[in-house]
Amino acid sequence: MQRSDVRHLYYIVSIVNLGSIARQGILSNNRMHGTAHDSIADPSVQDRRDKVRVPGKNGSRELHSYANLYFNARNAMMYRRLDRHAEICVVQVSPEILDLPDVVLTDCNAASGWCKFLPSPNGLNDIDGNLVFARD
Repeated sequence: MQRSDVRHLYYIVSIVNLGSIARQGILSNNRMHGTAHDSIADPSVQDRRDKVRVPGKNGSRELHSYANLYFNARNAMMYRRLDRHAEICVVQVSPEILDLPDVVLTDCNAASGWCKFLPSPNGLNDIDGNLVFARD
């Protein structure tokens, strides 16, 4: 994938949480503990994410210590939450976030167990944009 292919990144969230996001920004799962919010996360996926460690130059960190954004909002999470479509919105995030320190990319769903963790922005070269933006 080329950097120019990334027009936005996306955060899928309950509409109820938009006020909190406006005040505090998008927070990781770990940072949301103790804060009232409406989670749209699938508990079974969250259980898998609980076990994922993200490798980095300063050691590994829990996946839940990252705020997860998507290259394409038409993804498995959105599909799994079709039943709540009237309560969900998609927040567009500037691709400039890819240039911040410690941003990590994955080549598929991080909860899948077989994804690669890649440094941003150079890791974009290892992501297949045709798959990311495929209609089906």
